[in-house]
Amino acid sequence: MNAAEWGAIGYHVLLVVLLVFVAIGAVPILATAYQFLAIPFHAFSNHYKKATPYLPRVAVVVPAWNEGAVIGASIDRLMKLEYPRDRIRVYVVDDASTDNTPDVVLAKAAEYPGAVFHLRRAKGGEGKAHTLNHGIRVVLSEDWMEALLIMDADVIYLPDSLL
Repeated sequence: MNAAEWGAIGYHVLLVVLLVFVAIGAVPILATAYQFLAIPFHAFSNHYKKATPYLPRVAVVVPAWNEGAVIGASIDRLMKLEYPRDRIRVYVVDDASTDNTPDVVLAKAAEYPGAVFHLRRAKGGEGKAHTLNHGIRVVLSEDWMEALLIMDADVIYLPDSLL
């Protein structure tokens, strides 16, 4: 073999080696393109239409002692949340208030039937923990709740807070 033939063989070997390097470098690009093009088909195989948002039944427990000045507005704000009305209940646990808290809560319970409940503790003054425990016991005994929210009577939530 002369030098020209060795040069031609060397040229072809170099060409094959470079083509192999190009092919190896193209593998990640081809794999990415395949994944990108396959994304729309996941909607059919994963049944995305059946995966609707889930909104649990929320029980809101509000411990209250002499909160007559703010409890009515708090209940109104809770009832105006951007959340299905049939999936939220407010339980105001009245710790033997001496102001108009019971009257305000009972008026709101009449305004929002089946959504607002007044739980009065005859013996008050045992602390917030006892008041909360009483309310939570009542809520758990009903077997309605899927999520629990505990709030003070003067908390202000944004309309989309539960979404």
